[in-house]
Amino acid sequence: MSHLNLVAFLEPLPGKADRVVEILSEIATSTESDEPTCLRYEITRHTDDETKTEQIIMIEAYKDKAALDAHMKSEHFLKGAGKLQGENLMAKQMDLKISTPAGGFASRL
Repeated sequence: MSHLNLVAFLEPLPGKADRVVEILSEIATSTESDEPTCLRYEITRHTDDETKTEQIIMIEAYKDKAALDAHMKSEHFLKGAGKLQGENLMAKQMDLKISTPAGGFASRL
């Protein structure tokens, strides 16, 4: 089986995007050091030209489902998710998409 891709769309409340990125960056640091089966964990930002709404887009890849499951149960992930919820940072629920490769290529980086 090939790897799993995960794309998560997060919409912070106005003025909260920097704090959301800070929390996600903490998760990323621990993920990189503690989860060798996480192949990619990238935090990106998008601002809608018309509404000026900021969106954080997470692009992740995992070796397999077991690797994704381990990430979702990890202490650093659960702690970060608790901060996102407990600090009331989000405008709405995260939109999460999990997919498998269907063609093309992954990267030239």
